[in-house]
Amino acid sequence: MRTWLALGMALFLAACTKDQAVSKEPPKEAPKQEALKEETAREHGGESAGEKTDGEKDERAQVTEIKPLEVTVDQKPGATWSFEQLTHLGGKKPEDLNKASWSLRDAAKELVGPKARVVAVKNAEDERMEISKAEWLDEKKTPMMRANRQGQYKVSWTGANPMEAAATELRNVRSIEIVTD
Repeated sequence: MRTWLALGMALFLAACTKDQAVSKEPPKEAPKQEALKEETAREHGGESAGEKTDGEKDERAQVTEIKPLEVTVDQKPGATWSFEQLTHLGGKKPEDLNKASWSLRDAAKELVGPKARVVAVKNAEDERMEISKAEWLDEKKTPMMRANRQGQYKVSWTGANPMEAAATELRNVRSIEIVTD
């Protein structure tokens, strides 16, 4: 009985693979699927869904313009900080701008003055992250800033306790408050 069952299965599998081996062409899609792909391609500028255009490296391509940061120095409006200024901190431009980040300490010293200290950063939703003088002077952690693919700045602490990561970062930063001691 087992022999007959095994022989039947072998014949069935051989017949199935024979049909597939004869056809060298990929299976044709159903007409409804082809029509849906064509409609999606027209909606997305001629490219099929899932296909990337020639100039598109990633679906989340970086924006071309990043808004400058508003800076307040000693409670008075100061000069804005542009992405270009930040990329040239320290006299050199980073190789990959998608991964560029800057120390807020270095930025404040270079763009405002040697005694400049960031006391707070604020995002578009009016959330503030205050930075105390003790935190600013703590050499074990560094306040870092970077621009994401959407052109928004993020401030976080490096060297900070990873368990406190959510409390030590602020996204979509739009303004920086600085004092000069």
